[in-house]
Amino acid sequence: MQLLTTTALLAAMAMTTTYARTCGSPEWNTDFAGSDISNFGTTGDFGNMLKQCCDACTASNTCVAYTLADNVCYLKSGDFNSMLGQCCEACKKNNQCNAYVLFEGVCYLKSASSNNLSKTGATAVVVGTTTIAS
Repeated sequence: MQLLTTTALLAAMAMTTTYARTCGSPEWNTDFAGSDISNFGTTGDFGNMLKQCCDACTASNTCVAYTLADNVCYLKSGDFNSMLGQCCEACKKNNQCNAYVLFEGVCYLKSASSNNLSKTGATAVVVGTTTIAS
């Protein structure tokens, strides 16, 4: 029997600028397809396996969720299409942003789209402007 659970990380903001990364409640029989950062085998009872996943995910700068299936923990960087959309929205809200690059779960806002380099796993998007007639 395959047991599959997915847990997302939550960022809890205190009154200062410090952030605590914690694991949320498991979403049973759910997988966030793709966006895997890495995976590793887990041991012990189910609670211990969840803790191993949570500890590894909170220790990673790019992990936003994990899936535990058949004693294997899959660390996730997030839903790719959702991340692209969030990156695009952040760029559109910044007057100095003309392009963005999504790489390993991190969005990099760019003031220009020059000096292009080939980077495996990176997705670059140029943000255009549209004139709206009034």
